[in-house]
Formats: sequence, C-alpha cells, structure tokens
Amino acid sequence: MAFVSIAVMISTYGWVSGTLLHAPRLFYSMAAQGDFPAGFASLHARFHTPAAAILFFALTGWALAISGTFLWVMALSAGSSMFGPGLSILGVAISLALMSGLKGSEVFLMCLTALIATANWLWTKRRHTQSKMHVQG
Repeated sequence: MAFVSIAVMISTYGWVSGTLLHAPRLFYSMAAQGDFPAGFASLHARFHTPAAAILFFALTGWALAISGTFLWVMALSAGSSMFGPGLSILGVAISLALMSGLKGSEVFLMCLTALIATANWLWTKRRHTQSKMHVQG
C-alpha cells in the first residue's frame, strides 16, 4: 500500500510540474494568435518568458486552491474536461449531476467560470470576424 501511495505522489508531482510549465505558455500561444487577450502575449524583457501568463496562472491556481475543498476541485475538473460532439450530452449530464452536490458558493464559482469562458469565446469570435472583414475589405 505504501508503494502505491508513493507512486501516486510522484506521478502527481510530475503532472503538477508539467502543468506549471506548459499552461502559462498555452495562454501565451493563444494570445499570440488572437484567441486570448493580447496582454498575455508579452514576454519578459530579461528572461523571455510569458510573465503575464505565468502570473495569471499562478494567481488563478492560488485562488482556486484556497477557495474550496479537494472534492470541489475534482468536481470542477471533471465538469470542465468533458469535450467533443459525441460526448456533449453525456458531459452535460455528468456535469449537472456533479453540480447537484455542490454548495451555493461552489455553484457560484462554477457559474462565474462559465461566464468568463463564454465572454472569452464571444470576444475571440468577434475578433476573428473583424479580422476576416479587414482582410476581405
């Protein structure tokens, strides 16, 4: 049993380390292509790292870490990882089932996350539409 626990801790450490390295760079890449606010596409002058994206990721992770329990984070993770046209109905059903067990403050944070994601999607869609109009016009 101790071996399994140690293996899980090492695996989790590796996953967290990888995420800390790649997630801010994903924000940077999305911003560089116009799918995320342009401020995240800037690089630090000395270290040439996406400092704004790293800071945003760190603050978001910190806020999520102090705002809920591990079970809440698991529910949020499971609800946000259901993608694909074939699994969309199943994903919505599972997400709603998971949300039914959340407390009021947790439901508020889920809704806030969905609102921010929707606003980003609408902003990106509008930018792409405007850029296509400039290219055609």
